[in-house]
Amino acid sequence: MGRSRNTALILVSQNAGDLLNEQVTNCLSGVFAFRSTERGEVANVMSLLGVAPSDEHKAVLRSLGNGECIFRDLDDRAGRIGIDLVSDELRDWIDTNPTRARRSQPDPATRREPSADALPPPGESTAVSTSVASTRSAETPS
Repeated sequence: MGRSRNTALILVSQNAGDLLNEQVTNCLSGVFAFRSTERGEVANVMSLLGVAPSDEHKAVLRSLGNGECIFRDLDDRAGRIGIDLVSDELRDWIDTNPTRARRSQPDPATRREPSADALPPPGESTAVSTSVASTRSAETPS
């Protein structure tokens, strides 16, 4: 099915070593690698990215900030990219840290169940607000 149907498989893992099997790596067209500090994991990430495991490359991987990663594209070009969230609303919406209080969620004590009277009449739609993220990129040292 794949490319002929304009579909893609997305694999996500906390450990680059999970994806180093040749049967898996042959199917990867792009790789996003986020900050890693553990020695063995850094080596696995370098292998998955297809970059030389130099001290300089390892230092870049270890020093990535929040919202930054190394991206390797289909042509095996690797570079640092960063995601700039354009609104606090988007940042709150995608935050998965369970220890941080959510600003955008109402207090459960004051939450009211929606009533049928609150729904729009049939045939009338409600407006949905969306936010867009911008990216910036810079090549990593070679």
